[in-house]
Amino acid sequence: MEHRFYTLDVFTNNRFEGNPLAVFTDGDGLSDDQMLAIAREMNLSETVFVQKPTEEEALARLRIFTTKEELKLAGHPVIGTWFLLAELGVVPAQDGGVHVLQETGAGVLPVEIRFKDGPPAARDHDSERSDLQARENQQEQACLRTWNFAQRFGPETAT
Repeated sequence: MEHRFYTLDVFTNNRFEGNPLAVFTDGDGLSDDQMLAIAREMNLSETVFVQKPTEEEALARLRIFTTKEELKLAGHPVIGTWFLLAELGVVPAQDGGVHVLQETGAGVLPVEIRFKDGPPAARDHDSERSDLQARENQQEQACLRTWNFAQRFGPETAT
């Protein structure tokens, strides 16, 4: 059985830096043991498996694995995965923010994805923004660059 996956670099302006992530966009049909084995093979801090949700209100279920265990929730895997899903058209694009629910090991949680002229957009802040807002904007910009990198070099297919 083949499964499509993307490799991303999150929270960076440069390729092969930042926080690496593998996202399997078709993770249905894999057992827990198989997902853990794949995460070990990928040998990244986290590997995400996107599945059909078991909770009706959620758009997707994210299973996040390290090389040793499944995590209930983690920041960069969620950000990178939802940016990728938005680029792939899983999230309905509309100018402004789109609110969806995701299912994770921590429960059903909200996600907001902002779009500008079609693709996901980094947030704009006015010049008086705080350091935290500046870091958030850099992270969102990194996700945009990450997708551009993944688009050029992915997707890959695992068998």
